[in-house]
Amino acid sequence: MHTGGSAASRPILYWPALIGIAIETGERHAAIHALTWEDIDLDRRIIRFRAETRKGGVKEMRKPITDAVVHDLQLLQVVSPKTPFNVVQLASLYKPMQRVLAEAGLATGRNSMFHSFRRYHATQVHLAGGDVSASLGQSDPTIARKSYIDPSQLLKVIPTVGKPAVVPTVDKDRKRKGGLFQILRRWGAAS
Repeated sequence: MHTGGSAASRPILYWPALIGIAIETGERHAAIHALTWEDIDLDRRIIRFRAETRKGGVKEMRKPITDAVVHDLQLLQVVSPKTPFNVVQLASLYKPMQRVLAEAGLATGRNSMFHSFRRYHATQVHLAGGDVSASLGQSDPTIARKSYIDPSQLLKVIPTVGKPAVVPTVDKDRKRKGGLFQILRRWGAAS
């Protein structure tokens, strides 16, 4: 359903906001895709994920976002005033997401797409001493721990305050100069 503005044609605005929310909240892509501007409180830096948009359809969750994601959302709101992410069919996000990840030198397999952001979020929460199952909205802590914490990342802890505790896995055969957000900036300059 094409209910929004022209955000999909402006990847420099669309992708940073989408990926930022995915990493910071750990939510699944369907719940993010279903967000409305009424669900996003930019002043309080809170996103509400309605129960009916989340897997299982039972539990509403409110999750904080950083100033950086608020900034990305403010930019997106200018070109997509009706709805932030529902500007393209959900299924059509996969090919562009593969392109974004490939250009950044990251793995592009089925399990390396949106769900990798959920695993990254869970691993960050775990390394910070947080409750992974609560952060993801999982009722079973064992499932959250076994399914979402990436043990390969636990050895890559960066002992510097203010930096990510782990480094996303990079497909060394596809490594490109600049990383994910440099790719997005380059796309924006070209569009």
